[in-house]
Amino acid sequence: MTPSADDPLDPGWRGSRERGAAALRACERRYAALVAVAGEGVWSIDEQALTTFANPRMAEMLGTTPEAMLGRPLTDHMDAEAVQALGEYMQRPRTGVSEAHEFRFRRADGSPLWAWITSQALMDDDGRFVGALAMVTDVCERKRQAARDASRERVMTLLSAGAPLGHVLEAIVRGVEEEAPEVICSVMLVDPLAHCLRMGAAPSLPAFFNEAAEGLPIGPGIASCGEAAFSGQRTVARDIETDPRWAPYRELARRAGVAACWSQPVLSRAGAVLGTFGVYHRRIHEPTPAEVTTIADVAKVAAIAIERKQADDALRQTQKLESLGTLAGGVAHDFNNVLGAILANLALARDSGPLAPAQTQALDQVQRSALRARLLVQQILAFSHRQPTPAQRQPLAPLVRDALDLLRSTLPASVQLRARLDEGLPDVEADGTQVQQVLLNLCTNAWHALQGAPGVIEIGATVAADHEAPAGLPDGPLAHLWVRDSGIGMDEATRARIFEPFFTTKPVGSGTGLGLAVVHGIVTEHRGAITVDTAPGQGATFHVWLPAARSDAPPAPLPLPTERLLAEGAGRHLLFVDDDEVMRITVENLLSRQGFSVSTAASTREALALLRDGQRHFELVISDHNMPDSSGLDLARELRAWRPGLPLVICSGYVDADLHARAETAGVRAIVRKEYLMEELPGIVQRVLQGGA
Repeated sequence: MTPSADDPLDPGWRGSRERGAAALRACERRYAALVAVAGEGVWSIDEQALTTFANPRMAEMLGTTPEAMLGRPLTDHMDAEAVQALGEYMQRPRTGVSEAHEFRFRRADGSPLWAWITSQALMDDDGRFVGALAMVTDVCERKRQAARDASRERVMTLLSAGAPLGHVLEAIVRGVEEEAPEVICSVMLVDPLAHCLRMGAAPSLPAFFNEAAEGLPIGPGIASCGEAAFSGQRTVARDIETDPRWAPYRELARRAGVAACWSQPVLSRAGAVLGTFGVYHRRIHEPTPAEVTTIADVAKVAAIAIERKQADDALRQTQKLESLGTLAGGVAHDFNNVLGAILANLALARDSGPLAPAQTQALDQVQRSALRARLLVQQILAFSHRQPTPAQRQPLAPLVRDALDLLRSTLPASVQLRARLDEGLPDVEADGTQVQQVLLNLCTNAWHALQGAPGVIEIGATVAADHEAPAGLPDGPLAHLWVRDSGIGMDEATRARIFEPFFTTKPVGSGTGLGLAVVHGIVTEHRGAITVDTAPGQGATFHVWLPAARSDAPPAPLPLPTERLLAEGAGRHLLFVDDDEVMRITVENLLSRQGFSVSTAASTREALALLRDGQRHFELVISDHNMPDSSGLDLARELRAWRPGLPLVICSGYVDADLHARAETAGVRAIVRKEYLMEELPGIVQRVLQGGA
């Protein structure tokens, strides 16, 4: 009997089956190898949602191994929210439906894995559901990029709408936290005056943590953010429990539930540190290269927000100063006319003959009030940058001694004023009046800090040691001034704001809030620096550093002795022009006592008539700047065209850089400030007549 083709006893049939089995095994091996190296995850489960297969890529995405996944439920890789959503997703495959959808798994380290799943139901021959096979694609980066784009759009919308900086920074922080729910973030801002960090935004950190972090010092070894702000480099504390930089703050971190922190400095376009972007983890963590790149990009967005806020603040401050300057310029001329007349006539009254003690006391009170009024006008003009700063090389010690003399006459007897001036103080290139104003303002502030109680104010001046001076000052020797008081001191919140314009701790109506702001402005304009050491109940010490004068800086002119003025003024004829009768009388008396013959005119027209009639030989014309019919500059131009050899001096109650420039173009030889009439006019007149400026 011949065997049939499908007879198992037929050797050919057995060989065919063996070849088929071998081919199937080879195919399975190729399929297994293909699945093993696939760039996508392959994951199969049974009808109980237990894992029956996972390729290496799938396990890698979840942070585990294929062996660890086998036989384990799908829910091992989900958080509570995802487990609830799983029921809906598992119902559809049981009906044999294939689908694709997005799902969030949980990695072994607790971080989210966003994945795109394409699943196929597995059915037996009877059509019963026996499991599912899925291709899984990691879409975390796509989700992150979408979140970044959405966050950036929110931030830019807030910026363009002029939202407060805190709102913008909070939006930045929340954008990162939404993208990476496993992290908590913060933005801290550099406070350059207090040399510390202020909390800008940390919506997910506990309130007690934020309160403790407020005012964090900037320096090496101070947690993560303090060191990052100091070094300008990323600082990583992968394990707060063992990191020595966190030793003082370790208990605080435990209470907040954070175990790791790394901080990225927020840098301006010029490379200056504006703040820090802190990233906190609840487990020990070393940032990955991808995380570092992400936070570096976010820090750039934060820098844009901070610099935008600084620019807006600077613009508002400039507008405020412009408004104040316009107001100050409008009143300064008339007000300084009055002050100049008062102070000059006070000096004339003192020189008129012996005075009774009561008269002397009354004149002293008038002079003290007039000087205070003059100082207030100067402060407003200096603060609004309407007061020019003529810097000249001059010795520092006489400036300090003159300020001490004035202070001794104004401070009450209950205040001890002490001075410590070292030998060999360098010359400074400065406006002497403004340097004295710095000392007067600082001592006035110190007096107020005593709050009416007896106390001590000390003024000191020395050559600064290199290690004492703050960074950023010009190279070379420095003069170090300080004013120390035994008053109430300041807390950090007050200290951080003392140089802000219009900030004052005094009751309403008791202070302008300009004194220390003016000091800061003057010191900065002189290329110097100012700092303060203080604590509640321990008084305060203000330190001022000024660069020593350059060897080529022009020296300040020495005052001419009165005897010489009298001798050289005799027989010389001057013309003074001013529409204010009080000023005409005052200047005529002042210069007459210096030996000059003085004629006066009430207008430019009257002055030109006197000059043209030829009956008197005038050697110098002194003219007010602002007059109803025409200005002193108009008179200067007339004289330049008609009598170019006749010098002219402008006298004005309001002097700014624009007046200086226009006066130089018109050929004006000098400008006298009316509020300094008594101090400046005789000497300037004498120098101009001698051929100087």
